[in-house]
Amino acid sequence: MKQQTIEILSKAGIDDITIKKVINSGYHYKANVKLYGLGDGMPCISDTFYGSKMMIGYINFETFVSYLKGNDNTPKFSPPIYKVKSLKDALQQINEAEGTSRLFKEGLLSFRGQAREYHTKREIPNPFMADTNNKERLVIPSFYRKFVNDFSLRFNERFQKSIFQSIYGDEFVYYGIENWHNLGEENFKRYGIHTMSDLESFPDKRSQEYGKRWSKIKVSGDLTGQLPLIEQHYGMPTYGLDVTFELSTALFFASHKFKTDKEGYSFYEPIEKGKHQGVLYGFRFRDPSLVKTRDMVNNVPLFDHLKPERPIRQSCALPIFNDYNFNSALTDCDFIMYLDKDFDIEGVSNENYLIPPPEEDPFYKALVDIGKDKLDRFPFNTFARYKHD
Repeated sequence: MKQQTIEILSKAGIDDITIKKVINSGYHYKANVKLYGLGDGMPCISDTFYGSKMMIGYINFETFVSYLKGNDNTPKFSPPIYKVKSLKDALQQINEAEGTSRLFKEGLLSFRGQAREYHTKREIPNPFMADTNNKERLVIPSFYRKFVNDFSLRFNERFQKSIFQSIYGDEFVYYGIENWHNLGEENFKRYGIHTMSDLESFPDKRSQEYGKRWSKIKVSGDLTGQLPLIEQHYGMPTYGLDVTFELSTALFFASHKFKTDKEGYSFYEPIEKGKHQGVLYGFRFRDPSLVKTRDMVNNVPLFDHLKPERPIRQSCALPIFNDYNFNSALTDCDFIMYLDKDFDIEGVSNENYLIPPPEEDPFYKALVDIGKDKLDRFPFNTFARYKHD
Protein backbone atom coordinates (compact mmCIF):
# COMPACT_ATOMS: atom_id res chain seq x y z
CA MET A 1 0.00 0.00 0.00
CA LYS A 2 2.79 2.43 0.93
CA GLN A 3 4.87 1.59 -2.15
CA GLN A 4 1.86 1.89 -4.44
CA THR A 5 1.08 5.33 -3.01
CA ILE A 6 4.66 6.46 -3.62
CA GLU A 7 4.64 5.21 -7.21
CA ILE A 8 1.25 6.71 -8.10
CA LEU A 9 2.09 10.13 -6.66
CA SER A 10 5.49 10.13 -8.35
CA LYS A 11 3.85 9.44 -11.74
CA ALA A 12 1.49 12.36 -11.03
CA GLY A 13 4.48 14.69 -10.77
CA ILE A 14 4.76 15.00 -6.98
CA ASP A 15 8.32 15.39 -5.68
CA ASP A 16 9.92 12.91 -3.28
CA ILE A 17 9.96 15.25 -0.27
CA THR A 18 6.24 15.96 -0.57
CA ILE A 19 5.48 12.25 -1.07
CA LYS A 20 7.34 11.44 2.15
CA LYS A 21 5.23 14.05 3.97
CA VAL A 22 2.06 12.50 2.52
CA ILE A 23 3.05 9.06 3.81
CA ASN A 24 4.08 10.42 7.21
CA SER A 25 0.75 12.22 7.51
CA GLY A 26 -1.23 8.98 7.18
CA TYR A 27 -2.49 9.01 3.58
CA HIS A 28 -2.51 6.12 1.15
CA TYR A 29 -3.80 5.42 -2.35
CA LYS A 30 -6.99 3.44 -3.06
CA ALA A 31 -7.63 2.60 -6.69
CA ASN A 32 -11.34 1.84 -6.81
CA VAL A 33 -13.55 3.71 -4.32
CA LYS A 34 -17.26 3.67 -5.13
CA LEU A 35 -19.31 6.66 -4.13
CA TYR A 36 -21.81 5.33 -1.55
CA GLY A 37 -20.95 1.85 -2.79
CA LEU A 38 -22.60 2.55 -6.17
CA GLY A 39 -21.48 3.01 -9.75
CA ASP A 40 -17.96 2.87 -11.12
CA GLY A 41 -15.10 3.23 -8.69
CA MET A 42 -12.69 6.16 -8.75
CA PRO A 43 -9.08 6.55 -7.57
CA CYS A 44 -8.83 8.24 -4.19
CA ILE A 45 -6.38 9.13 -1.48
CA SER A 46 -7.51 7.69 1.84
CA ASP A 47 -6.91 9.79 4.96
CA THR A 48 -6.57 7.40 7.89
CA PHE A 49 -7.63 10.13 10.32
CA TYR A 50 -11.18 10.25 8.96
CA GLY A 51 -12.09 6.80 7.69
CA SER A 52 -14.36 6.22 4.72
CA LYS A 53 -16.23 9.53 4.75
CA MET A 54 -16.45 10.60 1.10
CA MET A 55 -14.57 13.78 0.18
CA ILE A 56 -12.98 13.99 3.65
CA GLY A 57 -11.74 10.47 4.38
CA TYR A 58 -11.68 9.51 0.70
CA ILE A 59 -10.33 12.41 -1.36
CA ASN A 60 -10.58 12.35 -5.14
CA PHE A 61 -7.07 11.60 -6.41
CA GLU A 62 -6.92 14.48 -8.89
CA THR A 63 -8.22 16.90 -6.26
CA PHE A 64 -5.53 15.75 -3.82
CA VAL A 65 -2.74 16.02 -6.40
CA SER A 66 -3.89 19.54 -7.30
CA TYR A 67 -3.87 20.39 -3.58
CA LEU A 68 -0.30 19.10 -3.20
CA LYS A 69 0.74 21.31 -6.12
CA GLY A 70 -0.57 24.38 -4.33
CA ASN A 71 -4.05 24.70 -5.84
CA ASP A 72 -6.14 24.58 -2.68
CA ASN A 73 -9.68 25.31 -3.85
CA THR A 74 -11.37 22.71 -1.67
CA PRO A 75 -14.38 23.82 0.41
CA LYS A 76 -13.72 23.71 4.14
CA PHE A 77 -15.80 21.58 6.48
CA SER A 78 -17.29 24.31 8.62
CA PRO A 79 -20.10 23.50 11.07
CA PRO A 80 -21.94 26.42 12.70
CA ILE A 81 -20.03 27.95 15.60
CA TYR A 82 -21.67 29.60 18.64
CA LYS A 83 -20.43 31.28 21.79
CA VAL A 84 -22.60 30.67 24.86
CA LYS A 85 -22.74 32.23 28.32
CA SER A 86 -24.90 29.67 30.14
CA LEU A 87 -26.92 26.46 29.88
CA LYS A 88 -29.96 28.56 29.04
CA ASP A 89 -28.06 30.31 26.28
CA ALA A 90 -26.87 26.97 24.83
CA LEU A 91 -30.42 25.60 24.80
CA GLN A 92 -31.64 28.73 23.07
CA GLN A 93 -29.00 28.43 20.35
CA ILE A 94 -30.01 24.81 19.70
CA ASN A 95 -33.72 25.55 19.62
CA GLU A 96 -33.32 28.52 17.28
CA ALA A 97 -31.40 26.51 14.68
CA GLU A 98 -34.17 24.71 12.79
CA GLY A 99 -32.27 21.62 11.69
CA THR A 100 -30.41 21.25 14.97
CA SER A 101 -33.60 21.75 16.97
CA ARG A 102 -35.26 18.88 15.08
CA LEU A 103 -32.31 16.58 15.71
CA PHE A 104 -32.38 17.47 19.40
CA LYS A 105 -36.10 16.77 19.75
CA GLU A 106 -35.79 13.47 17.90
CA GLY A 107 -32.93 12.25 20.11
CA LEU A 108 -30.43 12.24 17.23
CA LEU A 109 -28.11 14.83 18.75
CA SER A 110 -25.33 13.85 21.15
CA PHE A 111 -22.79 16.07 22.88
CA ARG A 112 -19.23 16.10 24.10
CA GLY A 113 -17.83 18.76 26.43
CA GLN A 114 -14.13 19.47 26.97
CA ALA A 115 -12.43 22.08 29.16
CA ARG A 116 -10.39 23.11 26.12
CA GLU A 117 -9.99 22.34 22.44
CA TYR A 118 -7.16 20.26 20.98
CA HIS A 119 -5.49 20.41 17.57
CA THR A 120 -2.80 18.66 15.59
CA LYS A 121 -0.65 19.94 12.74
CA ARG A 122 0.35 17.38 10.15
CA GLU A 123 2.95 17.91 7.45
CA ILE A 124 0.10 17.53 4.97
CA PRO A 125 -3.20 18.48 6.61
CA ASN A 126 -6.54 17.32 5.28
CA PRO A 127 -7.62 19.96 2.74
CA PHE A 128 -11.24 19.89 3.94
CA MET A 129 -10.62 19.81 7.71
CA ALA A 130 -7.61 22.11 8.22
CA ASP A 131 -8.13 25.66 9.45
CA THR A 132 -6.34 28.74 8.12
CA ASN A 133 -3.29 27.83 10.22
CA ASN A 134 -3.25 24.30 8.75
CA LYS A 135 -4.32 22.83 12.08
CA GLU A 136 -6.96 20.13 12.49
CA ARG A 137 -9.22 19.67 15.50
CA LEU A 138 -8.81 16.49 17.52
CA VAL A 139 -11.80 14.76 19.08
CA ILE A 140 -10.45 11.28 19.69
CA PRO A 141 -10.97 8.32 22.03
CA SER A 142 -8.72 8.20 25.09
CA PHE A 143 -6.70 5.23 23.79
CA TYR A 144 -5.24 7.29 20.94
CA ARG A 145 -4.15 10.29 23.03
CA LYS A 146 -0.83 8.70 23.93
CA PHE A 147 0.14 8.94 20.24
CA VAL A 148 -0.34 12.70 20.06
CA ASN A 149 3.33 13.31 19.20
CA ASP A 150 3.30 10.73 16.39
CA PHE A 151 -0.06 9.30 15.40
CA SER A 152 1.55 6.86 12.98
CA LEU A 153 2.62 4.80 16.01
CA ARG A 154 -0.97 3.77 16.62
CA PHE A 155 -0.63 1.18 13.86
CA ASN A 156 2.13 -0.57 15.80
CA GLU A 157 -0.08 -1.18 18.84
CA ARG A 158 -1.85 -4.52 19.02
CA PHE A 159 -5.57 -4.55 19.72
CA GLN A 160 -6.04 -4.63 23.45
CA LYS A 161 -8.52 -7.11 24.83
CA SER A 162 -10.57 -5.94 27.80
CA ILE A 163 -8.82 -6.26 31.13
CA PHE A 164 -12.02 -7.83 32.49
CA GLN A 165 -11.49 -10.80 30.20
CA SER A 166 -8.01 -11.39 31.56
CA ILE A 167 -6.99 -12.77 34.96
CA TYR A 168 -6.41 -9.20 36.12
CA GLY A 169 -10.14 -8.54 35.98
CA ASP A 170 -11.12 -11.55 38.11
CA GLU A 171 -11.33 -9.51 41.31
CA PHE A 172 -14.09 -7.45 39.71
CA VAL A 173 -15.81 -10.21 37.79
CA TYR A 174 -16.20 -12.47 40.82
CA TYR A 175 -16.49 -9.76 43.46
CA GLY A 176 -18.96 -10.76 46.16
CA ILE A 177 -18.73 -14.55 45.63
CA GLU A 178 -17.48 -15.90 48.93
CA ASN A 179 -14.00 -17.46 48.77
CA TRP A 180 -14.15 -17.64 44.97
CA HIS A 181 -10.36 -18.11 44.73
CA ASN A 182 -10.70 -21.65 46.14
CA LEU A 183 -13.89 -22.63 44.34
CA GLY A 184 -12.13 -24.73 41.69
CA GLU A 185 -10.37 -26.86 44.29
CA GLU A 186 -13.59 -27.27 46.29
CA ASN A 187 -15.56 -28.32 43.23
CA PHE A 188 -12.96 -30.88 42.19
CA LYS A 189 -13.35 -32.54 45.59
CA ARG A 190 -17.16 -32.38 45.41
CA TYR A 191 -17.88 -33.10 41.74
CA GLY A 192 -14.69 -34.52 40.29
CA ILE A 193 -13.28 -33.53 36.92
CA HIS A 194 -15.41 -30.88 35.22
CA THR A 195 -15.27 -27.95 32.83
CA MET A 196 -16.15 -24.29 33.36
CA SER A 197 -19.34 -24.77 31.36
CA ASP A 198 -20.50 -27.33 33.94
CA LEU A 199 -20.60 -24.80 36.79
CA GLU A 200 -24.09 -23.44 36.18
CA SER A 201 -25.53 -26.96 36.40
CA PHE A 202 -24.02 -27.64 39.82
CA PRO A 203 -26.46 -27.50 42.77
CA ASP A 204 -24.60 -24.90 44.89
CA LYS A 205 -25.35 -21.20 44.34
CA ARG A 206 -21.69 -20.12 44.41
CA SER A 207 -20.79 -22.34 41.47
CA GLN A 208 -23.87 -21.25 39.54
CA GLU A 209 -23.09 -17.56 40.04
CA TYR A 210 -19.41 -18.04 39.17
CA GLY A 211 -20.35 -19.95 36.02
CA LYS A 212 -22.90 -17.36 34.97
CA ARG A 213 -20.40 -14.49 35.28
CA TRP A 214 -17.65 -16.47 33.56
CA SER A 215 -19.91 -17.23 30.59
CA LYS A 216 -21.39 -13.74 30.39
CA ILE A 217 -18.23 -11.68 30.84
CA LYS A 218 -15.21 -13.84 30.05
CA VAL A 219 -16.70 -15.70 27.08
CA SER A 220 -19.28 -13.36 25.54
CA GLY A 221 -18.53 -9.97 27.09
CA ASP A 222 -16.77 -8.52 24.06
CA LEU A 223 -19.92 -9.03 21.97
CA THR A 224 -21.98 -6.65 24.09
CA GLY A 225 -20.06 -3.37 23.82
CA GLN A 226 -20.37 -2.96 27.58
CA LEU A 227 -16.77 -3.74 28.53
CA PRO A 228 -15.27 -0.58 26.99
CA LEU A 229 -18.22 1.37 28.38
CA ILE A 230 -17.25 0.34 31.91
CA GLU A 231 -13.54 0.87 31.34
CA GLN A 232 -14.12 4.33 29.88
CA HIS A 233 -16.32 5.59 32.67
CA TYR A 234 -14.14 4.31 35.46
CA GLY A 235 -10.90 5.72 34.12
CA MET A 236 -9.28 3.35 31.63
CA PRO A 237 -8.35 4.37 28.07
CA THR A 238 -10.55 2.81 25.37
CA TYR A 239 -11.30 2.97 21.65
CA GLY A 240 -14.65 4.62 22.43
CA LEU A 241 -15.52 8.30 22.36
CA ASP A 242 -17.50 9.30 25.43
CA VAL A 243 -20.57 11.34 24.43
CA THR A 244 -23.81 12.18 26.20
CA PHE A 245 -27.38 12.91 25.17
CA GLU A 246 -27.71 15.38 28.07
CA LEU A 247 -26.58 18.92 27.28
CA SER A 248 -26.12 19.78 30.96
CA THR A 249 -23.73 16.85 31.38
CA ALA A 250 -21.58 17.93 28.43
CA LEU A 251 -21.48 21.49 29.77
CA PHE A 252 -20.25 20.19 33.14
CA PHE A 253 -17.18 18.65 31.50
CA ALA A 254 -16.68 21.80 29.41
CA SER A 255 -16.79 24.08 32.45
CA HIS A 256 -14.89 22.01 35.06
CA LYS A 257 -11.24 20.99 35.15
CA PHE A 258 -10.13 17.50 36.19
CA LYS A 259 -7.51 17.67 38.93
CA THR A 260 -5.71 15.38 41.38
CA ASP A 261 -4.58 16.43 44.85
CA LYS A 262 -1.35 15.53 46.69
CA GLU A 263 -2.96 12.44 48.22
CA GLY A 264 -3.89 11.06 44.81
CA TYR A 265 -7.60 11.87 45.00
CA SER A 266 -9.26 13.29 41.91
CA PHE A 267 -11.96 15.90 41.61
CA TYR A 268 -13.52 18.33 39.16
CA GLU A 269 -12.98 21.99 39.96
CA PRO A 270 -15.22 24.67 38.45
CA ILE A 271 -13.21 26.92 36.14
CA GLU A 272 -13.42 30.43 37.49
CA LYS A 273 -15.20 33.15 35.56
CA GLY A 274 -12.96 34.98 33.16
CA LYS A 275 -10.88 31.86 32.43
CA HIS A 276 -13.25 29.53 30.58
CA GLN A 277 -11.85 27.95 27.42
CA GLY A 278 -14.39 25.13 27.19
CA VAL A 279 -15.86 23.72 24.02
CA LEU A 280 -18.95 21.62 23.33
CA TYR A 281 -19.41 19.55 20.19
CA GLY A 282 -22.86 18.61 18.93
CA PHE A 283 -22.86 15.40 16.88
CA ARG A 284 -25.30 13.86 14.45
CA PHE A 285 -23.71 10.46 13.94
CA ARG A 286 -24.92 8.84 10.72
CA ASP A 287 -22.94 5.73 9.80
CA PRO A 288 -23.39 4.05 12.15
CA SER A 289 -26.13 6.18 13.63
CA LEU A 290 -26.45 7.07 17.31
CA VAL A 291 -29.99 7.40 18.65
CA LYS A 292 -31.00 8.31 22.18
CA THR A 293 -33.88 5.84 22.41
CA ARG A 294 -31.62 2.97 21.34
CA ASP A 295 -28.08 3.84 22.35
CA MET A 296 -28.26 5.82 25.60
CA VAL A 297 -27.08 3.69 28.52
CA ASN A 298 -29.93 2.89 30.91
CA ASN A 299 -28.38 -0.20 32.47
CA VAL A 300 -25.28 -2.39 32.20
CA PRO A 301 -26.54 -6.01 32.30
CA LEU A 302 -23.03 -7.41 31.96
CA PHE A 303 -22.25 -6.22 35.48
CA ASP A 304 -25.68 -6.51 37.05
CA HIS A 305 -24.01 -7.98 40.14
CA LEU A 306 -22.40 -4.56 40.72
CA LYS A 307 -24.82 -2.17 38.95
CA PRO A 308 -22.53 0.60 37.61
CA GLU A 309 -24.28 3.92 38.20
CA ARG A 310 -21.85 6.42 36.68
CA PRO A 311 -22.51 5.82 32.94
CA ILE A 312 -26.26 5.81 33.58
CA ARG A 313 -26.24 9.18 35.35
CA GLN A 314 -24.14 10.65 32.57
CA SER A 315 -26.77 9.67 29.92
CA CYS A 316 -23.95 8.44 27.78
CA ALA A 317 -23.16 6.43 24.68
CA LEU A 318 -19.80 5.18 23.47
CA PRO A 319 -19.27 4.98 19.68
CA ILE A 320 -16.12 2.99 18.85
CA PHE A 321 -13.39 4.16 16.45
CA ASN A 322 -10.57 2.12 14.92
CA ASP A 323 -7.06 2.99 13.77
CA TYR A 324 -8.33 4.10 10.35
CA ASN A 325 -11.05 6.52 11.47
CA PHE A 326 -9.97 7.56 14.97
CA ASN A 327 -10.68 11.28 14.40
CA SER A 328 -13.74 10.86 12.20
CA ALA A 329 -16.30 11.98 14.82
CA LEU A 330 -15.65 15.51 13.59
CA THR A 331 -17.05 14.66 10.17
CA ASP A 332 -20.43 14.18 11.89
CA CYS A 333 -20.19 17.40 13.89
CA ASP A 334 -23.42 19.40 13.61
CA PHE A 335 -22.17 22.46 15.50
CA ILE A 336 -19.47 23.71 17.87
CA MET A 337 -20.10 25.83 20.95
CA TYR A 338 -17.37 27.76 22.70
CA LEU A 339 -17.96 28.82 26.29
CA ASP A 340 -17.78 32.52 26.96
CA LYS A 341 -14.85 33.33 29.27
CA ASP A 342 -17.44 34.38 31.88
CA PHE A 343 -19.63 31.28 31.44
CA ASP A 344 -22.22 30.86 34.23
CA ILE A 345 -22.42 27.25 35.51
CA GLU A 346 -25.84 27.70 37.13
CA GLY A 347 -28.10 24.77 36.19
CA VAL A 348 -25.20 22.65 34.90
CA SER A 349 -24.95 19.11 36.33
CA ASN A 350 -22.82 18.66 39.44
CA GLU A 351 -19.97 16.28 40.25
CA ASN A 352 -21.65 14.32 43.04
CA TYR A 353 -24.50 13.41 40.73
CA LEU A 354 -22.44 12.56 37.64
CA ILE A 355 -19.73 10.75 39.63
CA PRO A 356 -21.62 9.35 42.63
CA PRO A 357 -19.84 8.19 45.79
CA PRO A 358 -19.32 4.48 46.55
CA GLU A 359 -22.48 4.16 48.61
CA GLU A 360 -24.50 5.17 45.53
CA ASP A 361 -22.47 3.26 42.94
CA PRO A 362 -21.88 -0.45 43.73
CA PHE A 363 -19.35 -0.82 40.93
CA TYR A 364 -17.29 2.08 42.22
CA LYS A 365 -17.55 0.68 45.74
CA ALA A 366 -16.07 -2.59 44.50
CA LEU A 367 -13.24 -0.62 42.87
CA VAL A 368 -12.49 1.13 46.15
CA ASP A 369 -12.74 -2.06 48.22
CA ILE A 370 -10.51 -4.08 45.91
CA GLY A 371 -8.00 -1.30 45.43
CA LYS A 372 -7.39 -0.71 49.12
CA ASP A 373 -5.31 -3.84 49.69
CA LYS A 374 -4.60 -5.25 46.23
CA LEU A 375 -3.16 -2.42 44.18
CA ASP A 376 0.14 -4.28 43.97
CA ARG A 377 -1.42 -7.03 41.84
CA PHE A 378 -4.52 -5.25 40.58
CA PRO A 379 -3.50 -3.18 37.54
CA PHE A 380 -6.42 -0.80 37.51
CA ASN A 381 -4.24 2.05 38.66
CA THR A 382 -5.58 4.39 35.99
CA PHE A 383 -8.96 4.30 37.72
CA ALA A 384 -9.46 7.62 39.46
CA ARG A 385 -10.26 7.74 43.17
CA TYR A 386 -12.49 10.69 43.96
CA LYS A 387 -12.46 12.87 47.06
CA HIS A 388 -15.87 11.77 48.28
CA ASP A 389 -14.37 8.37 49.14
